[in-house]
Amino acid sequence: MIPNNMNDILEELIGSVDGASRIDSMVRGRHWIVSRLGKRYGVSSTLDFCRQPLESEPPSCEEYVGGPAIHALRLLKSEHTPERPTGMAVLNAALPSPAGVVTEENAFDILERISPGRSVAVVGHFPGMERLKKAAGECHILELHPTAGDLPSERSPEILARSEVIGLSSTTLLNGTFGSLMKHIRPGSFVALIGPSTPLSPVLFHCGVSLLCGAQIIDGEEVKEASSRGASFREMRRHVQLVNYWNPEAEF
Repeated sequence: MIPNNMNDILEELIGSVDGASRIDSMVRGRHWIVSRLGKRYGVSSTLDFCRQPLESEPPSCEEYVGGPAIHALRLLKSEHTPERPTGMAVLNAALPSPAGVVTEENAFDILERISPGRSVAVVGHFPGMERLKKAAGECHILELHPTAGDLPSERSPEILARSEVIGLSSTTLLNGTFGSLMKHIRPGSFVALIGPSTPLSPVLFHCGVSLLCGAQIIDGEEVKEASSRGASFREMRRHVQLVNYWNPEAEF
């Protein structure tokens, strides 16, 4: 079992890909960064830093184009949070296609199916949560910036410890909270890591994740163009395939 320490997890992810491969292109938009390594594309949320006034411009990713992937991958461990999405986009482009049980389905359709009569917790806001709330025995949404009906993230230890089905936003890997959240989850719980930024890597299975719900880019040039003009994921959706990569040892 890999310790659920963010530094260790990120080192394992970085070490699982070819850091010598070259970055062919990268585009940073308002919401998404898209990178290309050879024929493969990767995407990451920018954490929407552009939604609020910044003291400085978001970091440029152009300096990494043409260089080895390892230079950008190291940004996953940057102390400057806005730099981390550049590393995640490169990681997602560098990872090979997942080997094992892979399905195409909306992550919340899966959670809805297994949640009746069970306690459910979701870390992060996602569209279409109402059906999950109705299906679950109980359902709590934990948020760093809670709105009506949410619980503050300070209650995560208590809520996660008693939850049987858990959905974590993949941005928890970017904001550094993934490791600490996983420490509060009891053994045997079903844990899904959800969002286009999700690395489809078995490294995360070793951390206790049951299901990786990410995305593979079908038309990279269309996604790059959409990202550069500030498109939302919904606008890019037709150029992206939703992918669910199952932990072969997960039981639920």
